[in-house]
Amino acid sequence: MKTCATFILLFVLAIPLPAQSQGHESIDSWLNGCQANAVDLMQEEMCYNMAFSKWIDYQTQLLQQLETVAPESRMSILTQSQEAWEAFLDGEQQRLWTLYPGPEDQIMTAAILMAYSRVRALFLESHLAEY
Repeated sequence: MKTCATFILLFVLAIPLPAQSQGHESIDSWLNGCQANAVDLMQEEMCYNMAFSKWIDYQTQLLQQLETVAPESRMSILTQSQEAWEAFLDGEQQRLWTLYPGPEDQIMTAAILMAYSRVRALFLESHLAEY
């Protein structure tokens, strides 16, 4: 088990990370590279989980940028929308873990959650593009 954890750590450290200010293209590119280097399903699942985190971080960046340019009334609606989306995501995560509890299903769950977070980030990105 320790050898496996060490291998995973080395694998993760070998993956090049995009620049700090990442747009959706850099996250997509990072995910494609990570998947290309994955040698098994466990590593591919890690790629999806890490991409999920990157999309969540990108959403935070987008919301911070929107706060500086969006009118207060629109920002209020976007904030409420984001809170509702986060509640949806929490519920969806629980639902997927309940429906697909097996280890072989974890990659599917990770991919679905990553896709949800990607779509939400693109939604926020489109709002930012309006300003």
